[in-house]
Amino acid sequence: SWTGLNGSDYSNSFYGVNVATNGQLSKSSMTTTSTNNVQTLTYFQNFDGHYVNVMFGHEYYRTTGKTMTATAYGGFAPSVTELDGFATPSLVGSSTTNYNVEGWFLNAQYNYNERYFASASYRRDASSRFLKKNRWGDFWSVGGAWIISREKFMEDVSPVDMLKVKISIGQQGNDKIGSYAYADLYSLVPSADGMSMIPTFSQMGNPNITWETTTNFNTGLEWELFGRRFTGSLDVYSKKTTDLLFYLTVPRSTGASGYYDNVGDIRNNGVELTLGGTVINLRDFNWKINFNIAHNSTKILKLPASKTGSRGGFYNGNNWYTEGGPLYNYMSVVYAGVNENGQALYYQDTDLLAENGSMDVSRPGKKRDATTTVASQASRYAMGSTLPKAYGGFSTTARIKWFDVSLTFDYQIGGKVFDQRYQTLMTPTASPREAGRNFHKDIFKAWTPENTTSDIPHWQYLDENAAAASDRFLTDASYLNFQSFTVGFSVPSEWIRDYARLRLYVSGENLCFW
Repeated sequence: SWTGLNGSDYSNSFYGVNVATNGQLSKSSMTTTSTNNVQTLTYFQNFDGHYVNVMFGHEYYRTTGKTMTATAYGGFAPSVTELDGFATPSLVGSSTTNYNVEGWFLNAQYNYNERYFASASYRRDASSRFLKKNRWGDFWSVGGAWIISREKFMEDVSPVDMLKVKISIGQQGNDKIGSYAYADLYSLVPSADGMSMIPTFSQMGNPNITWETTTNFNTGLEWELFGRRFTGSLDVYSKKTTDLLFYLTVPRSTGASGYYDNVGDIRNNGVELTLGGTVINLRDFNWKINFNIAHNSTKILKLPASKTGSRGGFYNGNNWYTEGGPLYNYMSVVYAGVNENGQALYYQDTDLLAENGSMDVSRPGKKRDATTTVASQASRYAMGSTLPKAYGGFSTTARIKWFDVSLTFDYQIGGKVFDQRYQTLMTPTASPREAGRNFHKDIFKAWTPENTTSDIPHWQYLDENAAAASDRFLTDASYLNFQSFTVGFSVPSEWIRDYARLRLYVSGENLCFW
């Protein structure tokens, strides 16, 4: 497969930031080519109710991405938007990125009289995203199912049309970290002697990284009742991820922003319930309802001592990671309201104050025994998991004679999200260049000498602490979304020719979000 994207960006010479350069033109071209080669050999046979299917195969996947960019200044005329019409080339660059995976796999399926089922699989894969010595990974799975409703002792259980139990365990690998994370990267730049190499700031190489492995355990129950009018399934799962691939930040004094490493183990536990039913099933009236709900929780099982140290954990990407804690444990400055002058206040844990008077923000505070008006001197506190308590969706479909209607909703209960839009709209201007930008109507509720009961800081130009990132903007993430609807009318066949079908409908998507 092949995909391509071309871009052209012109800034005119009459007004704006490129007047001094007599206009600017930037061109870009990006192409991605992917090939996937699969060879399989399959054997299947049925021996008096014993069905066997075995497949052996080889797979090779490769993708190549190419980019080319160029920028030039000093345009001949606004109507000429090609690089040849600009006097001074400035930035010209191109790059190529390769990624490939090769694997061998074996899969076996067995069932007896469509009643007992078993399966097993094995894969051995190599990824170019790891150094050669760490490139290969081994992954496997086994599973089984039993359709209880086909046993003789279930023949007289009339409400049950189908009842199945299932169980499986297996492993899968993950290498989704981008290419070349195992190596130090350098950029080639012009110098007095020709070309020189400088380290790429975004990444430090780690030659020891390898596959992240997830072990999945799943068990469940499926059923169909009362003439298949009511269906459902219940699944319980546990996923343990070992050698977790994680981007770790480092002090910028090292010359890089961070690196990838296999840093620890985590576990996800969850349960999913799906229900469906035909409430009414008549010739001219049919009504169906479907509902599903799921819950998932995370727990960090193991972290490297080199990262946790004496603090018992580490702060990275707005989260606090510690053994026994959740994976998405949001760590934030805590808002304490306003003082008698309307300035924003933030909590401090005085135990975290360093000898020089600055705050240690690399670990969470416990006490809230002091406050400060300078957000950078406030303590951070672990706020708990931002994952929802439950999430899912529901839908309904009804047909009355020739008319039909269907509605679909999805929802989330609980969870937390940082409302960056609201924070931006509540931030006072810090520069004349920001004149004219929008603000939230809540600024009219801000503290004033006449409105001293407000918990919104006073509105002050250049106040960098009034809307600093804190739990003030950490919002309940519960929602209900009206995802889609369709209303249709199927024209009766007797109104038109018998061999014709005609249905008129109106549909909509993303209709309302509460």
